[in-house]
Amino acid sequence: MGHSYYNRRLEHLGPRLHFFAENTNPMSLSAILDVIESSNTWVNVATKSGSTAETMANFLVVRSALMKTLGESYYRERVVFTTDLGKYYLRQIADREGIKTPSIPPDVSGRFSVLYQSVFPAAVGLDTDALIKGTARCAEEVAQRGGNHSAIQGAAYHYLIDVAKGRNVRVMRPYADSLDRLAA
Repeated sequence: MGHSYYNRRLEHLGPRLHFFAENTNPMSLSAILDVIESSNTWVNVATKSGSTAETMANFLVVRSALMKTLGESYYRERVVFTTDLGKYYLRQIADREGIKTPSIPPDVSGRFSVLYQSVFPAAVGLDTDALIKGTARCAEEVAQRGGNHSAIQGAAYHYLIDVAKGRNVRVMRPYADSLDRLAA
């Protein structure tokens, strides 16, 4: 939630968070691997399905870099998988290699699993109890207000535009740069 250049401050004393492995652009991945200190890095591999090709490919690159620096057995202590309970590739690797794996419930679809996937990185610098309580409060508000809640109305409008008009393109553009990644 910090500003766009938060990690670049020289006097920055706290943890640095990098979100980078959304696609297989080797330049982006190389740039992050160039600036991190592997011995002082945690990696959270987040994919609801546990089989997203881009996520898996990037994990294998990061895994290799961590193994080279930390050794084959110690790298596991620096990796966390956030994925489904199913028997997908990531879960198989976690079981085989003993990697910590907070789970996303099977009935939460991938597009709606952002809260589960964000708790681990949020714990680095945010009050996760407040995050979870705030989310529960939002859910209660939606349940109480039903069709009068703007979230329900927005969802209904999107559904009708898609079904009635055949227009299924959505653009979410926050005007706060620090929230740009949330829109993605």
